[in-house]
This record gives sequence, structure tokens and C-alpha cells, in this order.
Amino acid sequence: MSPSSSHSPSPLNPSTHPWRFTWETLAHIPTLRLYLFRSPTPTALSGASASASLQTDRSLLFVSLTYQSGDVVRLEVPVPRVLIEPDEEVQCVVRSDHVEIKLSLVLPVDHPVVIQYRAAMGFSGDENSVPISLNDDLKSLSSGDVNLYCKSCSTKLTKEPLRHILQMPSLNWRDVAENWFGNCCCSFGAAAEPGFSFEILSGPMYKSAVPNVDSCNCHDNAEGPEEVAHTSDMHDLNHTTSNCIVSNDPDRSNRQNLYFGGGFVHNDTNISKDVEWVEFCCEKCSSPLGSYPYWKDRGNTGTIDGGVRLFKCYISTSTPVGGSDDVFRNYTVQNLFSNLLLESAEDEVSFRTVVRDLKSRKPMLQLVLLSSKAWYMSGTCIENHATGPDCQVELQPVVKVLFSDCSNSSEADIRLVENWSTKCHAEEVYMMTYEIEELKNSLSFGKQSMPLSCNLLQGMHLSWLNSHGF
Repeated sequence: MSPSSSHSPSPLNPSTHPWRFTWETLAHIPTLRLYLFRSPTPTALSGASASASLQTDRSLLFVSLTYQSGDVVRLEVPVPRVLIEPDEEVQCVVRSDHVEIKLSLVLPVDHPVVIQYRAAMGFSGDENSVPISLNDDLKSLSSGDVNLYCKSCSTKLTKEPLRHILQMPSLNWRDVAENWFGNCCCSFGAAAEPGFSFEILSGPMYKSAVPNVDSCNCHDNAEGPEEVAHTSDMHDLNHTTSNCIVSNDPDRSNRQNLYFGGGFVHNDTNISKDVEWVEFCCEKCSSPLGSYPYWKDRGNTGTIDGGVRLFKCYISTSTPVGGSDDVFRNYTVQNLFSNLLLESAEDEVSFRTVVRDLKSRKPMLQLVLLSSKAWYMSGTCIENHATGPDCQVELQPVVKVLFSDCSNSSEADIRLVENWSTKCHAEEVYMMTYEIEELKNSLSFGKQSMPLSCNLLQGMHLSWLNSHGF
């Protein structure tokens, strides 16, 4: 028995190796492409033939695959809601380990007419296709008092509701905060508030002013505005004691000149060998909520700049988590990172990215952006007239990437990655370990939605990351 046949599942045994489908289309291209393949173990299709017919009233594509042995597999594939050209023939080609089918569209899925039509019809699932808007977030958060909750266990994180949430006009929020609050951290515009703690919600960022029932000690200084340092138990947002102090700090100028950023993703401009970033976790379930910086030579005695960066992919603004009232329900590590890739591409900085561990500085991921505007959907086919309800599928907005996991690479392979980064002028970003692992898991899951023969290119895997376009 040949090696290939020993690993090929029986074509008529779908129980352990089901047929999968993946629909894909790209911006401005009126073509919908379908991939059919066995997963996780591919089937050799040498000598096989296939035919396909479309049943528009049921939104189903029927595919008949005949093996060289004479065995026949019949597949039913749900078709996403797109404008298919009815007079065009369905193109069907058998590849080495998959079947590739093309449908012609009347208009590309990103055409304004199609977008307006879908909105008018109120198709389900379109919420995921709407770009996440910073202005919409601000409008929702400004409509009333807001509490924050852990997205993993629904634990309430705020002792009192947030009453003032403002968009930060600059990522360098420390300089801006001095302009807003002046010499005293108790002033908020024209109205005085009894003490504020500051949280930054990362990606895009907010500054939230949280009224605190405890004391605020402010000291005048003739030299001008002083650093506002919030001292508290940084591992408990829902705390009972805190103080806000203004003091002469010898490191003040260094703090102001150092760009700390939002904590989720860092680049070379806000990386310092003197600063350590600590993961800020939920006290109840230990799930990550954000991060904060501290000086290495002083130990983890509290945040440098008085700020804890809360990541919107890990927190909620209402219970139940993910409900219609949750402003951050659509934020994930995937789409926050996708936004980073899109920004780099739009600014023509780079289509290549190296993700490094924030602590070790070692490369963890290599990425190449292939398409910033793609749509796809993947699932399992119905085989050989198996019973099952008709299902409707919706194309999801994604970015199409190539990636390579470098986390366990040898020193020689790491040197190759470093050379690749330098030669290709790759964008280098730094993330904390937990976020990198979550990103790696998403990329590894995404690569399973393509047949093996289409999955590798120049030693990197093809995958997808969910995107809302922002």
C-alpha cells in the first residue's frame, strides 16, 4: 500500500473525515470561489470528476463527485446570500486534494448597491460586517452611567458607575491630561470632582474619569503642572481606598517623554529597557483585562503613569456579556490586531509584520497581509443526502494573511526571521504572551479552513483574521 493511500480516508465514510466547504470572495471582484475538501485528513482525488448545480430557491449548491473507482459522493453546500449571475455556468474543477468551484456574481459583495440591499432586507449576521466606530462607542457610553465587567466571568469591575468618558485626542494621554486637568487632578473642566482614577480602554482608546469617594491630596507647585500619580491596589479595580497625589518626582521628565501607549500592541517608540509591562487580571477568574507599566528597578509597586489599560476585547459594559447593550460585544483580539495590519497597509508602512514577545523581545509570529478586504465562510457539508435542516450562511469580513509560528524556532531559524524582517522592512510590534497565544490559536484555527495544497506558500500558512474594518 502506498503512503498516500494509507492516509486517505474512505470516500464513503464521512463520520470521521467530513467534507468541509469554504467560500471566499475579494473586494471589487465579482467572483465567489468555493473549496471542498476532506478534513483533517485530505483525500487524493486523482482521476476523479465532479459536477455542480445551483438551486437558488433553497440557497444550496449540489455537487456530485465521482472517484476513479466509481464511488460517488454527493454533497450539499449552503450558498451565502449574494447576487449570483443566473446565466453564467457553474465552473467546477477537481484538484489534487480538493474541488474548486467558481460562481459569477452580478456585483461584488462590497458594491454600494449590494450593501444597501442587504441593509434594507435586514439580513442576519450583518452586524459583524459593520465597521466598529469610535464615535458610536462614545455615543453609547455617554448615554448614561457605565459599569465595566469581566467578559469571561461577568464580575463587576467598577465600584461606582463611570460618569464621564472622553475620547483621547492623542495617544500621548499624559501630556493631554495636564492640559485638561491643570495643576490639580480634582478639576474636570469647569466642575470640580472629588478625585479621579484613570483607565485607558485600548484599541481605539478612551480616558474614563471615575469619581472616587476617597481623599485627594493636591499640592501647589510654583514650577507649573506636576505629574498626577494614582496610587492604588492595581490588582483590584473595585477597591475601597485610593489617593491621588501631586508630587515632585525626579523621573517626571522621563515619564512625560516616554510614550507608554495603550498596552495592547507596542512598537519601538514606546519600548524601554527600564519599563516592564504587567498583565492586569480579573481577581475572580484570573482572565486578562489589560496591562500597566512599572519601573523595573523599583519592582512591581504600581503603575508608572497612574493608568491601567483595559482592553475592550476582554471587558463588557453590561450583563449579560455580549448582549445587545454591551458596547464592546464585537471587540476581539482578532479584529483589534486586524485593525493594526490594516492601518499599516493603508499608511503604506508595510504589508509584513513580525510580532515579538514584549518581555523576551523574541519573534513569535511572522505575518504577510495578502488582502485587506476579503469575505469568507467555512463549515461542514451535508453528505450523501444525510438528513439535516437547510442552513443559511453569511460571509464574514476578514483579512487574508500568511503566517508562520516562530515561538519554538531554533536559533538558526530565528536568525532567518530577523534577516527577513530587515530585508523586507517589516513592521515590528510587541505584545504580551497571553495575547500572542490567543492570536496564534486564531491563526491556527483559520488555516484549517483551506485544503492542504492551498495552505502553504513560501513556508507560511494561509489563514484569516476576523475584521470589522473599523
